[in-house]
Amino acid sequence: MLDRQLDWRGDHFLLAGYTFRLQEERTEATADDAFVFYKTRGQVEQFARFFSETDFRPRRALELGIWDGGSAAFWTETLNLESYAAIDIQDRGDSSYFTAWRNARAETRVSTHWTVSQTDRTAIDRILRERELTPLDIVFDDCSHQYAPTLASFEHLFPLVRDGGYYIVEDWAWALSGEFQSPTHPWAVFPPLHPIVHALTDLHGSRPDVIASIRVFPSFLAVERGPADVRDLSVKAMTSRRSRPWPTIGVRAARHAAALAKRRVTRRR
Repeated sequence: MLDRQLDWRGDHFLLAGYTFRLQEERTEATADDAFVFYKTRGQVEQFARFFSETDFRPRRALELGIWDGGSAAFWTETLNLESYAAIDIQDRGDSSYFTAWRNARAETRVSTHWTVSQTDRTAIDRILRERELTPLDIVFDDCSHQYAPTLASFEHLFPLVRDGGYYIVEDWAWALSGEFQSPTHPWAVFPPLHPIVHALTDLHGSRPDVIASIRVFPSFLAVERGPADVRDLSVKAMTSRRSRPWPTIGVRAARHAAALAKRRVTRRR
C-alpha cells in the first residue's frame, strides 16, 4: 500500500531513499536535494485509501502534468509501474534531482515530454504509440484544472483505457475552496472544474458500460472504464436526455393555479 512505503518527516517524506518535499504553494523553484511535490499529506492519504480499497494494480500509466517530476517518481515507485509517460505544456525540462532518480531507478520505464498540450491529440497519440502504452491502465490528469481542456482530454484518452482501468481527475473541487472565492484571485476568471462531476455522473447513469463506476474523493475523481467498445467519446452526445415540454407544462400549471385562486376568492364572497 502507498502509505506503508512512505517515511513521513514533517513537511516531507522519504520514498526509496529519495526526498519528496510537500509544496503547499506552487513556485517556479526546483530543488537539487529533493522533489518539490505539489500535493498535501491529505491528498496522498486519499490516494492510499483508494488503492487500499481496490485490487487495482496498474502497470502502464500516462500523466498529464509533470511540474518537478515528483509525481512521476512517486507513482512509478509506489505502484511499481512498468511503463510511465508524462506530458507538460511548459518547457521547464527535467530537474537534476529527477534525472538522477530516473538514471538510477527507472531509466527505461519513465519518459517525460515537455511542450505538449493536454489537448494535442496528435502528439499524445505519438507518445502512446512509441511507448507502447495502450491500452492504458491508468491516466492521471493533474494538468490545467480547467473544465474545457480537462473534458477534451477525458474524451480523447478514456476510450484508450482498458476495461477495469481508471481515469483520475485531480483537484476537481478547487473552485469550492475558500481561497478561490475572492474576486481578485488570479483564477477568479476561470470557470470551475467541479461541473465535470455532474457530466461524468450523468454519463455513468446513461452508459454504465462506458463508465462502470465513479469514486469521488475531496481531491480527485476515480472514473472506472467499462467494457464498451468506444472509439469517439462525446460525454454530452452519449448522455441520455429526456425531452420535457417545460414551457407548456409551466403555462398549464400557472393557469390551473390562477383558476383555483379565483374560485377561492369567489367562494369567500
